[in-house]
Amino acid sequence: MAKVNGTHVVTDKVLFNYAHLLEPVVPMNGGDPMYSVCVIIPKSDTETLDAIKKAIDNAIHEGVDRFGGKIPNIKTLRIPLRDGDVDREGQEEYANSWFINTKSKFKPRVVDKTLRDLETEDEVYSGMYGRISLNFYAYANSGNKGVSCGFDSVQKLEDGNRFGGRMSVSDIFGPAENAEEDTSLPF
Repeated sequence: MAKVNGTHVVTDKVLFNYAHLLEPVVPMNGGDPMYSVCVIIPKSDTETLDAIKKAIDNAIHEGVDRFGGKIPNIKTLRIPLRDGDVDREGQEEYANSWFINTKSKFKPRVVDKTLRDLETEDEVYSGMYGRISLNFYAYANSGNKGVSCGFDSVQKLEDGNRFGGRMSVSDIFGPAENAEEDTSLPF
């Protein structure tokens, strides 16, 4: 169940892509290394989407001072919630979904369903499903006005198909038939 509290949202089950949750990466346009993830929300999850829209609206109203004391035209305001069928047309994982790209300069806590910390690429990857704690805030910078999104914690709920890359070692090798260490000499 999604929860909203002011400008803060905890999503229901979402799909993660471009998951840089264990190590920060330098953004494409340069700058300081950041943790980041693309959060893909099914259009059928109206509860999470309504919570996000409410938090965005709250961020707009809380950030009115940043906008010069009045709320800008909503049609020209940049918001982080984007339509996957429009902006990522032809990419299967975005079909019939909305998405948000979010980042943080602080390392997020990544946990499993039992709140055990996850710290390896075998456990944390693009294509996994989980919940995320999002924070929305208003900005006005160089003539651009809008709402952006940060995050601080991720909870993995279940495995999914890995996107673009490495398979886990357990998928590659599986358990060894004879897992006991062979101590005999090779000659």
